[in-house]
Order: sequence, then C-alpha cells, then structure tokens
Amino acid sequence: MNSSIRLICYIVCCFFILSKLSMAAVNYSDLEILVQHRIVFQEGSDIALFGDKQILFTQDAQILCDDNAILDFECLLASYPGVITGIITDEEKRLWLIVNGHKVLYDDGKKRIYSEALLNSTVKDSMAQLYPLEPSRPIPDVGIAPGRVRSYALLEAIYGNSREEVEKQLVGIRFKKREKICFFSHSAKAAQSLKDVFTQLDTLLDKDPQVYEYIFPLSGGFAWRVIAGEKRLSPHSYGIAIDLHPKKGIYWRLVKDREKYLQIQKEYPSELVGIFEQRGFIWGGKWYEYDFMHFEYRPELIYKAKRSIHNNVM
Repeated sequence: MNSSIRLICYIVCCFFILSKLSMAAVNYSDLEILVQHRIVFQEGSDIALFGDKQILFTQDAQILCDDNAILDFECLLASYPGVITGIITDEEKRLWLIVNGHKVLYDDGKKRIYSEALLNSTVKDSMAQLYPLEPSRPIPDVGIAPGRVRSYALLEAIYGNSREEVEKQLVGIRFKKREKICFFSHSAKAAQSLKDVFTQLDTLLDKDPQVYEYIFPLSGGFAWRVIAGEKRLSPHSYGIAIDLHPKKGIYWRLVKDREKYLQIQKEYPSELVGIFEQRGFIWGGKWYEYDFMHFEYRPELIYKAKRSIHNNVM
C-alpha cells in the first residue's frame, strides 16, 4: 500500500472514531480522550505523568494495577484535575488515592454484590458499572444502577466531611431568574458545570418549549439529608445533585410500576438528558431503582463511558 492510500485510510479511520464519539454527549474534547489523558510511567520511578502534570504513583501500586484500575485512575485524574494527586499502596496491598491530601481507598481486593456495595463501597466499586450515554437507554436489570453506588470517602475528600464543611463550598445558582436559587458545590467545577447546563437548557427551551414542563419547577439542589428509606447520605448532601420537576417522572419507592417506568424512560427528552451528560451529570432514569428527576454530578463515570466507546471502535 503506497503512502497516499495509507494516509487516506488513516483519515477515514479517524473520522469514523470521532463520529462514534460524537454520538455520546460528553464535554471532553475527542483529542483529549484519544491522546492526552493517559498515565505515562517512568521506569524505576514513583512519579508518573498525566498530561503535563506529575503525579505520585508508587512502583508497588503500579505492580498491583490492572488495565481497569489504570482506566479508572485516568478517568478520575481527568475529571478532578488538581484534586487527585497520587496513587499509593499499603502493607495489605490495598490501593489508595491521595485526594486533597486525604487517603481514599480505591480497592481493598474484596468482591461485593450490589446490595453490599451500596452500604460500603470503594472507589473501584463506585465505578464498576458502566453508565450508558445518550441516546442509549438499556432496560436495567435488578442491581444495575450505574452511579448509585458511591464512595463516601471520595465525596467527603472532595466536597467536605460534614454539613458545615460542605456549606462552605456552596454557591447560589439561578436559572435566568425563573426559579429560586439552587445551591451547589463549587468544588471540582460542580457549580460551573451546572451553570453551563442551565445556559444550554435555556437554548433548548427556545427551540423546544415543551421541555419546560420536564424542568420546572425545580425541586432543589443542596439538602443535607439521608436517602429516603435508607441510612446513606443523599448526594444532595454534598451539593452535587439537582432534582427537576417531579411530576414528569416517578420515583421507584413511591411508584412501583415497571410499565409506567418503561413508558417514561422512553419518552423523557433525550436532548435534555444529553445536555446534563455533556457536563458530567448522570441521570437516575437509567437506574433499576429509577429516579427520573435526579441528575448527579459524577464526571468520572461520564468520562469512563466515553473512553469505553473509544475503546470499542479502535
């Protein structure tokens, strides 16, 4: 094959990959996904490179990492720049993240079923289920709810480990003066991401006014409380979740009607969900324990979903 034909084939391949990536709504450039956001190890060193940044990545930790762990670390580093600064291990061969100076357990080597992971999860557990990006909306089986398993140690290290600490990070956001102020954490660009969502939603409303009834009235952002029917703190407690108009969706504890769930999941506006996903939010409408009004800032899950699309087309 001569060089001209080889060049044409390469260009066609690149366009194919980028077209596949553009089908998923994620606010990361394809160039970053394909090229920049990779950990580069230096032989015999405890320092690795991620883009133009140096991170602590001990050699013992490097030995313990499989491909999925490396992928998770790359997704976390890309999603929380400057927040996660190291990956280390301990005498029990457990992997830890250094997050804002705090040690956060990534993997303790234990296998947990879904119900166990809900109550006590590592960061690895919280990233184990792949989130399906729009327009994909598979019908989830029992125990499938990507993002509903959370590492509370990670949330506390990023957003605060008490109500008082979280409240110090809150900023008020208003949607074009149409609504009451929504309080959201400015840590890890969460509040800025929500502001960007509101800007895009305003454009969407000009184009499709019927979407208005899915959004308003907003049900709120920050609220220090436990999840209904559970003892776990709600992600609203960390200022990283927002609920839209509840009457255009249903909540699994209040309405146990799978047929109605399937109907709403099919009809819920894809462009609305996609705008949130573009800015790092997951949607509770893709959980077995459905929560249609719920959008939660979990950029590492969105990033991993897009990386998965890239890996599947390479």
